[in-house]
Amino acid sequence: MQNPSAPNQLNDFFLDQLYLIVAFRGQMADWLKWQINLNANVPPTVPNGVAPPAYPSVGIQDLIAKVEPHPFFNLWMGRMLVAVDRSNLSGPWFLNYWLYTGFFGNRPGPPIGLKTGPNGRDDGVTAWGQFGGGKFKYFLAAFNLDSRTADTRPLWSGRLVVDFLDPEPGYYNQSAYHGDKDIIAIGGGFQYQQNGSFLVVTPAMGTTPAVLDVGNLTVFEADLLIDKRLGAAGVGTLDASAYFYDERQPVRRFYNFGAGYVLPFAVGPGRLGPAVRYQFTQDPELTQLDGYIQYLVKSHFAKFFAGFFLTDLGGGTKQKAIQFGVQLIKL
Repeated sequence: MQNPSAPNQLNDFFLDQLYLIVAFRGQMADWLKWQINLNANVPPTVPNGVAPPAYPSVGIQDLIAKVEPHPFFNLWMGRMLVAVDRSNLSGPWFLNYWLYTGFFGNRPGPPIGLKTGPNGRDDGVTAWGQFGGGKFKYFLAAFNLDSRTADTRPLWSGRLVVDFLDPEPGYYNQSAYHGDKDIIAIGGGFQYQQNGSFLVVTPAMGTTPAVLDVGNLTVFEADLLIDKRLGAAGVGTLDASAYFYDERQPVRRFYNFGAGYVLPFAVGPGRLGPAVRYQFTQDPELTQLDGYIQYLVKSHFAKFFAGFFLTDLGGGTKQKAIQFGVQLIKL
């Protein structure tokens, strides 16, 4: 519920986006596996007088060959989620919020967060492993390997995460388990690319042409998740993350804080789970507050949403919307 032409008004209603993933998995041997995910989406509505978005598309989201000889060491090759932060390894499907982390209202462009390709993926190779059944995991990856230009360098990405209670085995994780696990986890990641950071410098008074300032890309990230069963009191979730960028990036710092709760009793076939999140950046300053009520029929695999967001993009540009959604995942 929002006016596409005046995003700070709630006097219009539209179906913003339809998104579908079809996933295929298999294995040739115990240590040799594969994964293919296809996605299809209908793009968002745009304001009157603005060029229409691209036609609905179907494409490859993941295409991975997996060499997994031992839990301590696995090698994935192809297109995959970039493993740096918890949000990207959760994807939009396993968060407590309808908007993916780093999206500020209808601000154009990709979300603030990592340097990745579409949908948080990139093409490359990731070495990763786990100890204690998933209580400690490491990731080290090289992406951007398909460039034909001589001056393009690999994008190095990495992550470490420690779980102090229940383990989180496997490559992926969730940002809320709704009582299926007790989690206290601390993680951190980085990205580095030589000559991978760009800034267009426009001289004062326009006396000389603009100059492209090129330097090394650096991104550092840290995150915390506390997701705990509280006995007869329900389930509580606290999550936080912080990102720090080099001086050529669109923002220098990005922070995200969220809290969720699942009621201990059922309401019909499901449970109610309110959640609230506050995101903000520095240099420049962007802020967003969003809150949701989830109706959890089967955790993330069958849930309904109702919520809102309030966004301040600076310069007097503000947005707000009320959102409704449904998510179904069948494994």
